[in-house]
Amino acid sequence: MMAKTHIISGLLVGGLMLQSPMLTVDNPAVFVVAAGLGSLLPDIDHPQSLIAQFIPIVGAFISRLVSHRGFFHSVFGSIVIFFIMGMVIPDFKESYTLTENNLTVGGYATVWHGLLLGYWVHILGDLLTVSGVKLLYPAGWNIRIPIFRTGGIGELLFRWCLIACLGLLAFHLFNNRLLN
Repeated sequence: MMAKTHIISGLLVGGLMLQSPMLTVDNPAVFVVAAGLGSLLPDIDHPQSLIAQFIPIVGAFISRLVSHRGFFHSVFGSIVIFFIMGMVIPDFKESYTLTENNLTVGGYATVWHGLLLGYWVHILGDLLTVSGVKLLYPAGWNIRIPIFRTGGIGELLFRWCLIACLGLLAFHLFNNRLLN
């Protein structure tokens, strides 16, 4: 999928996660923005991607090391990346409060969870394309549910559906704020 579609899907799923009664996020805006940004991260392996152009030296280096939709679009790759991020984030373990029916996420963990959510939304979105992803990397199998081509009319229609859903979610959140 294209960067626009990834960002919109990351924002939408981030906003939908805030509706869960089992999850409380100290800073919802940071969580949703992190989900939108996280939805760009797996494409660091493509030299023309938005994230690779934003961080050109890193993008150029990584795109020479790995193929697009390989390591960074896999279960293994996402575990490695987010394990390392969890080790680097200060006070990560202290950012959680667990009660009987609820997990409260705060501090740096808010960003970590948002990025992770967006990252996985990206991979799931690319699964819907004809190209698919190497989800079980290093195994060479290309897994896909070929609904549309990247950048094609099918993706454009999908993006507009996501935008409509995002608008409905924003309307719902705005109305709940006014009524409460």
